[in-house]
Amino acid sequence: MGLSDLITIAPAGYVHLDLIQDVNYLSTVAEDVLFDSREAARAVADNMVGRGLFPVDSRQAALSSATKLLSFLERSRDAYLLGDAKVIADLKEDYSEILSAAVDKVARLIDNDSGYKNYEGLLSQYPPGSDEVGQVSSVQHYGFFVDFGSRGHGLVHKSRFNGLGGDIEPGDWVVVRIIKYERDRRRFDLELREVD
Repeated sequence: MGLSDLITIAPAGYVHLDLIQDVNYLSTVAEDVLFDSREAARAVADNMVGRGLFPVDSRQAALSSATKLLSFLERSRDAYLLGDAKVIADLKEDYSEILSAAVDKVARLIDNDSGYKNYEGLLSQYPPGSDEVGQVSSVQHYGFFVDFGSRGHGLVHKSRFNGLGGDIEPGDWVVVRIIKYERDRRRFDLELREVD
């Protein structure tokens, strides 16, 4: 077996390995990856056009896309990298270490990003479909606003009164169902379930 029989990496591959810890690079690469999961592909596509969890071109959107890409690369490594083949044993360990370092760096960046963590925390505290008891803070011609829990705030549009919201006034207590979080407006869309 000669040197030409070994698996090697092209010059561009070295550039990719050097850039793998750059979140913006990972986010950009994620836009052209053929993911093995429709959910991951949809999340990256939504990040690209502003329909995702975070504003388009934000650091949080880049972290989200980078996380999807790194998870895909880890799954691919585990599924396709040859076991103990001697010809690539050193490369395998180098690649695994580089990938693990990138995963660790992105995880640290997420841990230190208050915007990312606050949003994740808000969604885990108030997931869609859950019911919350809240107090009406403002009544408008198109619906009313409700404050609930420690940091929940949202709108019950008149189309979601379910026949219950005729005499609502500020200060009234209501039970609302979380529909979704409106990232651009920084509030939840709510549906009226009960009036106390």
